[in-house]
Amino acid sequence: MTFLNTKNKDVNVLILSKLNSLDLRNVLMVSRETSSYNNNILWFHYTEKTPDFEAMKTCIQRPWKDFSLLLIRYLSKGDYNDAMNLAAKGGHHDLVDLFISKGANNWNSGMFGAAKGGHHDLVDLFISKGANNWNSGMFGAAQGGHRDLVDFFISKGANIWDYGMQGASQGGHRDLVDFFISKGARDWNWAMQGAAEGGHRDLVDFFITKGANRWDWAMQGAAEGGHRDLVEFFISKGANHWDWAMQGAAEGGHRDLVEFFISKGANRWDWAMKGAAKGGHRDLVDFFKSKNDIYL
Repeated sequence: MTFLNTKNKDVNVLILSKLNSLDLRNVLMVSRETSSYNNNILWFHYTEKTPDFEAMKTCIQRPWKDFSLLLIRYLSKGDYNDAMNLAAKGGHHDLVDLFISKGANNWNSGMFGAAKGGHHDLVDLFISKGANNWNSGMFGAAQGGHRDLVDFFISKGANIWDYGMQGASQGGHRDLVDFFISKGARDWNWAMQGAAEGGHRDLVDFFITKGANRWDWAMQGAAEGGHRDLVEFFISKGANHWDWAMQGAAEGGHRDLVEFFISKGANRWDWAMKGAAKGGHRDLVDFFKSKNDIYL
């Protein structure tokens, strides 16, 4: 397994020097950025598919928080639509154009990313391409806390207020939560799940005061977000659907929580494997496949 550890914020040159020499059968896991950009540990996880090195080299010039997510999408799935979504979120016009030239054409996905990042110009670009899922756009804008874009999508016809409230809850934007409630949003359980996934305990408590009580649903959200404290909180409330929670943890790539739910009795490896695949976590896919093979 190839390993690179650096405390240098500017790791791009080091990564570039390693790309062409890596064994494509090795495993890559890129750590999420830290607030200080320090102590990042880079584990490169290559799938059987040869990555697009030229596109990767273009992505790698971006700040860590943007390019790392793009890079992991390339190496785990090679999905240009997914990459376009993330480029749009980061406001990288040139990368959006690059991924379109490579075949990306999910305009609604691109618009969602642009809305989440607050990039109205890219929202307009995707609309000109044919994007028209206004409720999805509103969700992304609410998740990112962009009230101007929320209003824009409403002017286009978005009107699923509970969906918008869930997006605002995931992003931790209480002002937008209140806005959607004023519009008529009332699905407290859906919103609590979103708040749990985002790790926003204050909003979790708020929705409980409103009547939310689907603890298993909320635990699944907390597991996907990797929030162990909230997982334990919902267990104290009565949550005990370990398989559903394990699937969420797998989708979020949280191996520690996966093992926790297994210790609780979770054993639906097929559910969990689908979650890991959806999240692009090849190491967990292989882990659950090995578990599944044992019981075939």
